[in-house]
Amino acid sequence: MALEMVAAAWIATRATIIRNSFQHTGFATEQLAALPGLQLPEEEATLVSAWQELHGVDETVPEALDDFLFADEDVIVHEELTDDTVVKNVCGMTKDSDDEGGDDQLEKKEACPRDVLNALDTIRSFIGAHDR
Repeated sequence: MALEMVAAAWIATRATIIRNSFQHTGFATEQLAALPGLQLPEEEATLVSAWQELHGVDETVPEALDDFLFADEDVIVHEELTDDTVVKNVCGMTKDSDDEGGDDQLEKKEACPRDVLNALDTIRSFIGAHDR
C-alpha cells in the first residue's frame, strides 16, 4: 500500500517541481541552467557574480564557477567492485575477514521441511504484527 502511494505521488509530480527542487538544493548543472524558461535563483546569481569578481582580482582562480564547484566530481572515494567480488564478500569467501577460519568451524545444519515451515510461520506472524 505504501509503495503504491509513493508511486502515485511520483507520477503526479511535475517536471518543473523536480527541476526547481534540484536547483534549490544546489544540484543544478550547466545543462539544467541552460533549459529555456528557467531562471537562476537570486542566491545563485549572487554567487556567480561574486565568482566573476574574484576571478577578475586573482587570475589563479578558475574562470568557470563549475570548475571549482565540481573539481572533485571524478574522484573515486570508494573501491569499485566487480560482481565476482560482491558475491565473494556476501558469501563470506574472502580471506579479509577478521575471524579467519571462523566460518569453517561452524557446523552446517540441514533444515527439514518442518523447520522451514515453522520459520515461515514465524516470519508471517512478525509481518502481520508489524504491518500497519
